[in-house]
Amino acid sequence: MDTTAQTVEIATPDGPMATPTYRPADGSPRPAVLVIMEAFGVDAHIMDVARRLATEGYVTAAPDLFHRGGRLASAPYDKLAEHRDQLRVGFSDQTVLSDVEAAVRQLQTDPGVKGPIGIVGFCLGGRVSFVSAANV
Repeated sequence: MDTTAQTVEIATPDGPMATPTYRPADGSPRPAVLVIMEAFGVDAHIMDVARRLATEGYVTAAPDLFHRGGRLASAPYDKLAEHRDQLRVGFSDQTVLSDVEAAVRQLQTDPGVKGPIGIVGFCLGGRVSFVSAANV
């Protein structure tokens, strides 16, 4: 299935959060999935996961939970230790829950979203997904 892509800027208490968003190109309303990044940030791999889920019929959004340290900042897989402090500026359970809640609200008001909103994450994103599902 063909998809379209855009980066949506979602308002958070700490400033705008870039959120790469993908959807089936046919434009019909679909269920949505938040794709939560690994410890490396919203990198090409996470955006590809989100794009592939969109080819299966979902609206997907990959919120940049490290936005306080720089817009769509990410670390190469072999250089995480060198970038960790900059990526995690302002990163805490409280800010993550606030960001995920803002992303859910955005999807709830998106006319292209109809039905449930799921969440999936990898590495750090697995924990974020679990904590978010329990609290948001």
